[in-house]
Amino acid sequence: MDALFPYPGGKRRLSKLIVKKFMPKHDIYLELFFGSGAVFFRKPRAKVNYINDKSNMITNFFEQIRDNCDEMEWMIISTPYSEQAMRNLLENYDKLDNARKALAFWMLQYSFNSSQPYAQFHDQESAWKSMKLIGMIREARLKLDGVYIVNRDFRDILKKNVFNTSKCWIYADPPYVSDIGYYDGGKFSEQDHKDLANMLSKINALVTISYDDHEFIRDLYKNWYITKIDYKSSMSSHNSKKEYGELIITNFNPVEKCGRTTSAVDYFLSK
Repeated sequence: MDALFPYPGGKRRLSKLIVKKFMPKHDIYLELFFGSGAVFFRKPRAKVNYINDKSNMITNFFEQIRDNCDEMEWMIISTPYSEQAMRNLLENYDKLDNARKALAFWMLQYSFNSSQPYAQFHDQESAWKSMKLIGMIREARLKLDGVYIVNRDFRDILKKNVFNTSKCWIYADPPYVSDIGYYDGGKFSEQDHKDLANMLSKINALVTISYDDHEFIRDLYKNWYITKIDYKSSMSSHNSKKEYGELIITNFNPVEKCGRTTSAVDYFLSK
């Protein structure tokens, strides 16, 4: 299934390629920077699944989908769709119960052309309340059943012994180096990128990382397998398409582990 909502830096398009060409066999799955969860929702469930994001807005939303799906569905259908309703929820966010916090997050994703509440409001009620999306929420609830949802810094997660095994596949989609962006209210620093590379280089798990094509990242992962993907994205404030270079980085040979026999770039652009 697709991710439930568009998200800056999300992997809705790239997830098909990652799952088909860069996903090794595994019993344990860890997604370090969950966001919209495009790869998780695209792939088959592992025996054990962990999804992590430092943003408590994200983790609370998916916890409510997993544990409180009926109420979430009712609130989406019954809540008036307006910019004022959106603003009221956001302004009182800290006072809301967890279900209404999840509703505020959901409205934010489908009401603005950005993940930030000061962006331009878009009238997308037909998309926001469509039966297709309601059906996707129900499907997501089944996919999330029994999944561990964690709200921690990636450093805390990677210290856990459960992930230090070749039976584990870790997928990481950290904030881009070239983006100003926000990561739980703060910039993901150069030191954060270095710490991530250092910890992932020492772990015994199989690792796939998606990054923007940046010299700094190429240098950090110079001893890994790096595949460049070129594609166009329309995720911008002006809805204009822009060409991007994306790196898929693995600590294993994807041809040997995943049976990749064709060019990743050719495969992606042909779809």
